[in-house]
Amino acid sequence: MGSVRAQDLPPLPEAPGVYLWKRGEEVLYVGKAKSLRARVRSYFHAEGKARRIAEEATGLDFIATRDEVEALLLEANLIKAHRPPYNVLLKDDKHYPFLKLTHEPFPTLLVVRRVEEDGAKYYGPFPEAGVLRRIKTLIDRLFPLRKNSGYPMKRRRYPCLNYSMGRCLAPCVGLADPEAYREVVRQVEAVLEGRVDGLLQELEAKMREAARRLEFERAAEIRDQMEALKAFFSTNQQAFDPEMGDLDFLGMARSGALAVVQLYQVRSGRILGRISRVVEKEEATEEEILWAFLRDHYLEASPLPPLILLPFPLEDLESLAELLRRRAGRKVELRVPKKGEKARLLELQARVSLRKNQRLVGKTLEVLVDELPEPGLAVGRTYRDSPGIDGVVYVETDGTVRVGERIPVRITRAETYDLFGVQA
Repeated sequence: MGSVRAQDLPPLPEAPGVYLWKRGEEVLYVGKAKSLRARVRSYFHAEGKARRIAEEATGLDFIATRDEVEALLLEANLIKAHRPPYNVLLKDDKHYPFLKLTHEPFPTLLVVRRVEEDGAKYYGPFPEAGVLRRIKTLIDRLFPLRKNSGYPMKRRRYPCLNYSMGRCLAPCVGLADPEAYREVVRQVEAVLEGRVDGLLQELEAKMREAARRLEFERAAEIRDQMEALKAFFSTNQQAFDPEMGDLDFLGMARSGALAVVQLYQVRSGRILGRISRVVEKEEATEEEILWAFLRDHYLEASPLPPLILLPFPLEDLESLAELLRRRAGRKVELRVPKKGEKARLLELQARVSLRKNQRLVGKTLEVLVDELPEPGLAVGRTYRDSPGIDGVVYVETDGTVRVGERIPVRITRAETYDLFGVQA
């Protein structure tokens, strides 16, 4: 069969691992398997894409692993390294930002775009840079982490203005008590992990204790800290469902070769924002696209929610669930929504979209037209400079636009989904 025959394959173990179909030195496809022998041999009896891969390949490499979790990690790394043409590669016009709490005796909080294996704690990705900036500003104002002494920390001769303002404990000049600094770091971690209610209870107890000791200035500082946290995490400016708790829920839309996966992050019942990823691959199944998103996103995302809701069932989720359990230190459940959950999620999502879109009325975005499903309606992708919108949108047009054309679209009204305006 083609350039590679089953009898030409190297001896394959009945063990988990990763296999690489190759054409010369080019990697055509990277896959993982519970049993390398069974999975690879199935290509010689398959149809469609699997059959074409085997027909085009001139060789096969494989790497056996200790378990399926190790195979999943190795598969992800090899796909990133080789970008094989038959694998699903998600497009992304931006790297969503993370907050990084550095790994050193006196940590600092940084905004970064890449997750590294450096012992630091990463929080994100943040769907909207504005949310990240507001959280970073809040933490800088309320918690006296060091800010101006670089990374790694550099010694200074004199403390900066933040120390005089009470916004830094000045470890760079040796003034910070290590235990007090660790307590500040613990409180920052609580905020970034969404454990705000517990932190508020703790701060209230400290405020009462300070007042009992007649330390009224310290009690007032803690009171102001609590009020700022309550104001930031209040529910009156956000779509909110307190029974939702912490979860991620995913949706997918597809039109021809173009598909978009969207993830909404819900923390303490509030939608923080959404992450959109686009793929354009005619022969890719919806299952392959969703798997690619889950693999790419959750190998970096932190902290992980206890529940991830999927738009449809997927097979062989055990390895991903186990990987997430190891990363989170607790169980992470992956499933489709139960009866009643989906309606509540859609209602919450609609309220978020309506509020977001109301802020965009009157603005103009640039859209690349991908499809014209019916007269007067275009499906397209927004550009990086489009205000507050990413991913796929539906555009009402005057009927004269063509596929491949880049058009300016003026947002004339707000909807609970991304349908905008008319061609400007």
